Amino acid sequence: MYWLSALILIIMFAAISAALIATPYLTRRTVSFGISVSEEMYYSEPVRRMRRSYAWVTGIIHFLLFLAMAAALFTMNEQVLRYALPAYLVILIASIILIQGFFYIRMKRYKAAQPAVPHTRERLVIDTSFRQQRLVYSNTWFLIHLVIIVVSFLLTWMYYDQAPDSIAMQYSLTGEVIRSADKSYSSMFFPNIMQVIMLLLFYTVNRSIHKSKQQLDPRKAEASAQQNIIFRRKWSMFTLMTGLLMILLFSLMQLSMFHQISPEVLMPLTLTIPVVIVISALIMSIQTGQGGSRIGRSSDISSAEAVNDDAYWKLGNMYYNPKDPSLFVEKRMGIGWTLNMARPLAWLILLAPFVIIILVISFLAP
Repeated sequence: MYWLSALILIIMFAAISAALIATPYLTRRTVSFGISVSEEMYYSEPVRRMRRSYAWVTGIIHFLLFLAMAAALFTMNEQVLRYALPAYLVILIASIILIQGFFYIRMKRYKAAQPAVPHTRERLVIDTSFRQQRLVYSNTWFLIHLVIIVVSFLLTWMYYDQAPDSIAMQYSLTGEVIRSADKSYSSMFFPNIMQVIMLLLFYTVNRSIHKSKQQLDPRKAEASAQQNIIFRRKWSMFTLMTGLLMILLFSLMQLSMFHQISPEVLMPLTLTIPVVIVISALIMSIQTGQGGSRIGRSSDISSAEAVNDDAYWKLGNMYYNPKDPSLFVEKRMGIGWTLNMARPLAWLILLAPFVIIILVISFLAP
């Protein structure tokens, strides 16, 4: 079972690395490393080389990280893995920040060094009927998630007395219990707390997909609007299904507290669900591109100049525009949406998960 669990983890690490390597190829054709560009510049040979350089640098670093994690897994030493996994995540995040920051600066300098071209009129296109379309799947579907949470809670309440005095809270890759807690209401119902938090999180994500600012191509407004609608619907469905899988996962973990489930079944299932989510997100990203830019795209290069709002993007990743009433906007690096940090509500949304985690940890602390 250890080798099966290790293989599942390796597949997940490989999928994460593939998604990060592909990042500059999935953006809109009017953005390169967080800098607004014309499509001509996006397809120019120097910028193509820049994307290839990014892929090589990211690929080499992630390959080395991948080898290090594989070596840690092959040691079959839980003490080593306890430190290797957090170290992998810290180095992974740091490498993303540094590599993307380096290529953002490089792209910014390259664009500034180009000869001045005759300025064409910037055009911002807004489809007034856009919000009348069915952009996302209804939040009513989250009632299924809520029913599962309620059923899990009631079953745990009914069978509370049948649970052992010591509750397994963490397993090793071999299926051995490495951390347990005395039976209590806080330990038994902790999965329900996490389920409610996740339900609120996925509900917020689905609403953000619906409410986020529309971004249309000035020369192909109708086509890009359809691309964006399909893009939002696909990621809305992904959000609903991901939320359902995660809530089922926590229900399975809660069930194992009072009903014996073989570690040979529990561990692979626990690891497989996150892997399925990561791989599905990678496939979706490649299929859709940011904003739906890869959906039914043509090879025609548009000469229209979209609105240049580089001044509001800090390092190409953080959007801060007090003049923009939008709360959610498309990311410039990667797939999905980010917050307009000039809106006070954005800070509340950003900090809320950390506050909730701290409160949960404090609640569970002995």
